[in-house]
Amino acid sequence: MSAIGNTGVKLAEVVRATLGESSTSASVLCRSDKINWQARNKPIIYPKNFDLTDAERIGHPKQTNNGIYFGIRMGTVYGRLADIHNATFEYLKPQGGAEEPWRIGDFRGYNQAARITPIASELSTEIQYQAEQAFACRIVHNTNNNGGINLDEILTFMRQSGMDTFSLANAYPCLMLTRKGGTTHAVRALKCWDTRDVAPLYHNGAWHERYYIGMERGTLGDAAQLLPTTNGSWPLTVSVFLAGVLAGDHFDLHNWCLTNDGNPAWVLPQAIGLYDACGKSATYTVHDDSPSGGNESTWRVYVASLTQISTGIRFVINSNRNTSSTTYRLFVDVAGCGSNSKTFTMPQYSSTNLDFTWDELRMGPPAPAAGSTYNIRMQIHSMSGTSATTLWWEGQKTITIQ
Repeated sequence: MSAIGNTGVKLAEVVRATLGESSTSASVLCRSDKINWQARNKPIIYPKNFDLTDAERIGHPKQTNNGIYFGIRMGTVYGRLADIHNATFEYLKPQGGAEEPWRIGDFRGYNQAARITPIASELSTEIQYQAEQAFACRIVHNTNNNGGINLDEILTFMRQSGMDTFSLANAYPCLMLTRKGGTTHAVRALKCWDTRDVAPLYHNGAWHERYYIGMERGTLGDAAQLLPTTNGSWPLTVSVFLAGVLAGDHFDLHNWCLTNDGNPAWVLPQAIGLYDACGKSATYTVHDDSPSGGNESTWRVYVASLTQISTGIRFVINSNRNTSSTTYRLFVDVAGCGSNSKTFTMPQYSSTNLDFTWDELRMGPPAPAAGSTYNIRMQIHSMSGTSATTLWWEGQKTITIQ
């Protein structure tokens, strides 16, 4: 879907058709519930009767001084870590009058398909207590977002306004857990899948998307008090946020630590783009994934080895979780060939084989030549109905054809 351009006297009619409204009245269009709040260009509160400049679209000082950018209430400029859960992302539409006039021109450049960036997805729906991968998520920075709000533009504006903030490239994804109704919060920076260490969104010359954090035994410290000692549902409020500084007078986010309302944070930009995927208050099922029976791996389920068989490759999958049978999906990508996936059921503390033919792996037929080497990337997701949800394991292995 293309953006609305400068169409002169027909602009109101174009807006009406784009939104699917029945009226071309400015009062109707500028307050329509069908406006995409994620769009950068849209009606906002600004005490000016005629078209806004591009710079003015960010917001009037009365708005930006109170954490409102592009018409969206994102929080307070200098807030507290505790406020992160309360970011509303409410779209404040103009209501008319001298202070909030309706301007059809605000729709110039509006795109119904716009998406805010960055945005989080694939967040874990269960907290795997005592696991190396207790929580995982994906944070996607997409500059081709059809004219959506871009966090980096807000951060640049803040720096130009004299605020000491960070750039998106230097932002560290972090996680905050709070027991429902509580005032004590456990926080820690997430680790990047590619480096297995704390890292900003942009490092080693590339943007990175997949982040996770562990809750291995002995690493939680005082934060362990927020989690139960037995398996089961546990009401936790969970938020992912972005931070530019990981250590201060009262906290060091390289490790799990407790914080309270007194610890400062950049509440305004930290949760932007994470609204859709990050439930601000939800009951997370917490499981103890500590190893037992002499098995030293703390992964819930993982590919232990690859074996060549006559028809293709056998994936040997192990489970270390003491729970009833669970359905998963293994996604396989063979470099230079193609990708495929299969669903399987894994009983507790067990092993299973999942076979892919050469054809299913896009490696044949016929079978690839002996001596050829292939890099195989793999992911295991749990299933909800027919949909793959939580990412439980990710890895890659190299196999040489015999």
